[in-house]
Amino acid sequence: MIRCVILLILCCAYLPSLAQLPDDYFQKLPLSQPDTIHLGFSEEIDKRYGFRGLRFETPFQQIKGLQYTGSSGPHKLYRKVPENKTLGNCKLDAVLYAFYKGRLASILVTTSGDDNSVELIRMLTLAYGEPFHEEESDKWLWEGKKAVALFGVNDDGSTSVYISSKIMSTQLERDENTRRQRAASGL
Repeated sequence: MIRCVILLILCCAYLPSLAQLPDDYFQKLPLSQPDTIHLGFSEEIDKRYGFRGLRFETPFQQIKGLQYTGSSGPHKLYRKVPENKTLGNCKLDAVLYAFYKGRLASILVTTSGDDNSVELIRMLTLAYGEPFHEEESDKWLWEGKKAVALFGVNDDGSTSVYISSKIMSTQLERDENTRRQRAASGL
């Protein structure tokens, strides 16, 4: 349950349309049994553990060409200059790299147009395997033991894939709990 809440919080920070999901959406996802193989489970996402050769948990200083674009909560957001804005036949609008405590924690890739969206889903499925997807939903999920990817259609019709390190998400959760406990002890 905690992983579902963390995933929802992180995804809402990057994908505004995810905030429109029904309250029980993430409870329906097969995230409660991390050692169970299920539709959407991906060993490949763990093998890659990042994007385009950049591995999650890599320190900021080790990645060349990053340009600061802003922050989202505790994350500092960057883009790479130059950035290859194609993935297969898919034209990408943006690729953002999010760092937590100076280490790569997640990546957000956005694209627009039906052809690009379909191609992005194809590329993700080729890379990670079959996703978890509910028939009436515009969200697709790939989950490994160390990483997760969530593809979604945004309110404006663009699409995004959010790829995140579960290890970094767990660190963020621990830090947030510690911060709350310290704040509560001051009451």
